[in-house]
Amino acid sequence: MILDIHADIFTDIFNKGIRGESDIIKRYHLSKFNKGGINGGIFVFWLDPKYNDYENLKTMMDYADREIEIAKDFLCVAKNYNEYYDALKSGKITVMMNLEGAKSIEDDINRVDEIYEYGIRFLSLTWNEENKLATGVKSLSDSGLKERGKDFLKRIQNRGIVLDVSHASDKTFFDIVKHTKKPIIASHSNCRKLCNEKRNLLDDQIKLIKETGGIIGVNAYRDFIHVDREKQDATHLVNHIDHMVDLIGIDSVCFGLDYCDYIDDQLRSDLDTADVNKNGLYDVSRTQEIVVKLKSRGYSQNDIEKISYKNFLKFIKDNINS
Repeated sequence: MILDIHADIFTDIFNKGIRGESDIIKRYHLSKFNKGGINGGIFVFWLDPKYNDYENLKTMMDYADREIEIAKDFLCVAKNYNEYYDALKSGKITVMMNLEGAKSIEDDINRVDEIYEYGIRFLSLTWNEENKLATGVKSLSDSGLKERGKDFLKRIQNRGIVLDVSHASDKTFFDIVKHTKKPIIASHSNCRKLCNEKRNLLDDQIKLIKETGGIIGVNAYRDFIHVDREKQDATHLVNHIDHMVDLIGIDSVCFGLDYCDYIDDQLRSDLDTADVNKNGLYDVSRTQEIVVKLKSRGYSQNDIEKISYKNFLKFIKDNINS
């Protein structure tokens, strides 16, 4: 079993839905999920900040609802651990929902209640941009967590939504740690020590997430694995897993693979022209390559199961009960 805690499926549904397509999960994703051995995880709502307002988020949710209904024979969206566990046992692809970047609701803190009732259980304050809540990794300034962001953080955690820090700037990250009262996660981040990219985590950040009781999902996106294009593969991704395990132990590491084959124009172009490392983890169907590499490094079956699904299940059991 594999649970991928960061998949931008709802974004793909939105992009294809506004073009008039439907039955998108089955037509574009199901066979790749099956080939990769993916049983679920977290599906993500992400909008480019230029279009990221509440009306567009609501439209994205409407498309998601339609596709979830179409796919109900093989897909379940769960709101708590018990729903999640029961759906997994029934053999369905089972997911929770994450809002990646809160720009769409930054102007009205009461919308936290609305998205919670809708079913969102994970949220990041910002994507790469700066907004009224915080600064992301590519914002021009780094003012960190803002006063509105502090209120927002308190509100989401009191409501039962887990904070995701994967796109937070360094200052935002450390500000969040000072103000959090509950576990935080980095759903799709690697180690900056192995790949010097701002989206990756410093060793101290990795340790602090562990200290809050949180988890980290390693990211298969090529630019976060290695600076050398020829080394953006499963072997070098597992190096990130090794480093995290050395720092914080096996119990806090997960898969947050962030496959972008359906939204990454450059990657699609590379695949079309064969100008890509064929060992690259370019879509979810290649996920078993990571498992094979873990076995070759000497990880036990139980260790692999922890990374693949047990650590995430334990986290939601401990933190998402309603």
